[in-house]
Amino acid sequence: MSGGFVANWLISLTLAIQAAPAPVQELCAGSRLTLGNLGVSVSLKQVGEAKPFADYIHFRALSKDGTLELSAAYVADAAGSLTPHSFSVQTRPQRPPEDRTRETVRWRLADEAWASYPYSLNPDQRGNYDFRIAQSGGPGLSFRTEWLERLPKGGRFSVMRVTEKGEELGTGSVDYPGAALIAEVFAEARTLALAKLAPCKRPAGFVRPAPSD
Repeated sequence: MSGGFVANWLISLTLAIQAAPAPVQELCAGSRLTLGNLGVSVSLKQVGEAKPFADYIHFRALSKDGTLELSAAYVADAAGSLTPHSFSVQTRPQRPPEDRTRETVRWRLADEAWASYPYSLNPDQRGNYDFRIAQSGGPGLSFRTEWLERLPKGGRFSVMRVTEKGEELGTGSVDYPGAALIAEVFAEARTLALAKLAPCKRPAGFVRPAPSD
């Protein structure tokens, strides 16, 4: 291989590297904020010079005794307005691991008629129950979206724990905030996250151990 060919090849390679676009930097940050019985977790992401956006927004509101939780995931539009896309009820009896009693729930807003969850569930590893009662999405993924439409008004939700046989186990309540307070708390959590934006951490790759001799 002649020296001239090598030199030309190196020059072409250098020009190609210089012409290649620089990788777009991605910044990430998260924050958590608690205000009374209300908590929010927010994750932000920024791609290049674009405006940072929230790719995870999750609120939860607890009953006074902590045995009942209402949680909702939200999406934010370009203007920062929030729309709930899922709504869940968690009951926390904290059953021992060996107790696999199935339960379901009924719930209502204010003094309206009770709505019923259609299935009974086993407790999770902590002995609690998680019921997703509303969700929006594509075809076949949406159900009971009327509760998502009503959530921004806020109000007192009552939740009744019920056995698989329909026996009542107890009732608790949670005051879920309206859209104004949700927006205020989100804005504060977003400000905290913006101050911590840093290059996103890539997931650690799996390193196969060297074979032993």
